[in-house]
Amino acid sequence: MNLKNLDSVQRFAKAMLFAVTFILPFAAIMISLGTIGMSPMLLGGIPYVGDLFAFVGKYLNVGGWVILANLPFFFALCVASSLTGNKQAGPVIIAGLFFLMVHKLIGEMSVWYFGSIKGFTDIQAPMDLLSPIANPEYVNIFQDVLGMPTFRIGIVGAIIVGILSARIWEKYKTFDKLPMALDFFNGQRFCVFVTFIYAFIMAAVLMVVWPIVGDGLDAFSIWAAQNGDYAAPFSKAFLETALRPIGLHHVTNAVWEYTPIGGEFYSELKDMTIIGLHQVGPARLDEIVQLFNLGRISDAQAILADPMMNKMMFYQDFHGLFTLPGAALGMYLAIPKERRTAKIKSIYLSTTLAVVFTGFSEPLEFMFVFASPVLYGVNVAFQSIISMMPDFFKHMFDDPAMMTWYFRGLPNLLTNYLVQVGFILGRWYELVILFGTGVIWFLIYGVTFNFIIRKMDVTILGREKEDEAEEANDSFVTRMASQSNKRVEAMVHVLGGLDNIDTIDNCMTRLRLSVHDKSKVDMSKKTWQKLGALDVVDAGGNNIQAIYGASVSNIKIQLEDYVDEARSQTSNVANPLAFE
Repeated sequence: MNLKNLDSVQRFAKAMLFAVTFILPFAAIMISLGTIGMSPMLLGGIPYVGDLFAFVGKYLNVGGWVILANLPFFFALCVASSLTGNKQAGPVIIAGLFFLMVHKLIGEMSVWYFGSIKGFTDIQAPMDLLSPIANPEYVNIFQDVLGMPTFRIGIVGAIIVGILSARIWEKYKTFDKLPMALDFFNGQRFCVFVTFIYAFIMAAVLMVVWPIVGDGLDAFSIWAAQNGDYAAPFSKAFLETALRPIGLHHVTNAVWEYTPIGGEFYSELKDMTIIGLHQVGPARLDEIVQLFNLGRISDAQAILADPMMNKMMFYQDFHGLFTLPGAALGMYLAIPKERRTAKIKSIYLSTTLAVVFTGFSEPLEFMFVFASPVLYGVNVAFQSIISMMPDFFKHMFDDPAMMTWYFRGLPNLLTNYLVQVGFILGRWYELVILFGTGVIWFLIYGVTFNFIIRKMDVTILGREKEDEAEEANDSFVTRMASQSNKRVEAMVHVLGGLDNIDTIDNCMTRLRLSVHDKSKVDMSKKTWQKLGALDVVDAGGNNIQAIYGASVSNIKIQLEDYVDEARSQTSNVANPLAFE
């Protein structure tokens, strides 16, 4: 893959991550808190105030389900916004129009295609597409989206809509080819007309393609659920952990997290179908718990007995709560005692807490994956092994539901695993196994990392070699970075000046920068650490990535605002006709 294509794929992966992290965590928390509030075994059962908790919990739960049920729509908006820099409302509006148009067109065109061409004469209206009587052969590839019968293209279709919407906006927002009489429809308004054309073409293509693709995805998902023990989680974990340093793991994860291959769950209580691991995880747990609360124990146990592919998320949660903190402790103890300063201790502690609370591994992983190929390889191997633990325990205890819960980060561990799985469902033994194996792997990671770092003299934060006297540029950066309001000014200096900065972006933990001339950029790890980064990476071409952790979005906004303001002032000075 050449550098240009790599950058494009990384931007696409970042766009998907933006969609996931922007709204999905709040949906999961709202659903779990709402269920806890409604539960008569918990807040809903407290004398005098239980009814109030149940009332509030009901609507918290409903609010979370609104997001979860309509996640494809939000995905389309977020992808379009992310791919165009998150600065304009236009591409978001185009994505919303595109999403509604394409699904409406699919429903209307399907009546003609499946009724007249395919010969299902009972299909006379779009709602007939959802009827197993009128549409017996293809009913499984249709669903209701915002009241419109359409193909079950889910988040995959939404991602395509978001990508095309961003392209429409970037290509046609300054269109000016219409004659003067139609000048009103030039520019941004022309994008609306183009959106309809794109939506019509997409609907027509899907009419032929999706019946084949949809059936194929369903068939593969059934095969993976029935025959994917050990192999499926191992392959996902290996690819994700190995590709994470270059940001391509979001692409491979998408297959499991956003398509029927990751599972498909029908909620009887909400009367809707959920697709993909990211949606199925919280939806399945909420359904089980609510069935327990309603006294429908046998129905809840039937769902427990069919875990689908939810085991695929286990190693990610386990990594953030146990193994990475173990690695951090092993790394810290490998630092000579005289160098374990308060600053070093605070960096390791704050980074570990960020991982534990959010469940995202990058802030800690990037402290060692670029420092040592051996540590990187050990981490990939260990994570691939850990991913198979749910299948191991399933066969050991003859319990298919073992370790099949989604609890990204400590807050969700408490609300989902401890309260709902442990207390409401009474699966305390599973918690004992989780924490027991967690402690074991915490120690394995800590001892292994500590041994490798000492044995191979790996340079990590706190074990840097003694450097010679700092250069004048380094002194400038140190002085500027010590003042929080001047840090972005120092970053501009390190990046080679205002004119050398091309684009500024970020993913979950990395500040993604593109410059015109990389030779002007100070790529010293020490320099970037003084600017608050954990490390800096050459991402190929004119691209640079600085690893900041969970605070990166704020840093990106600060740098972006500073650059925009500085360029605006420069432009006003250069142009004597510019107005304040």
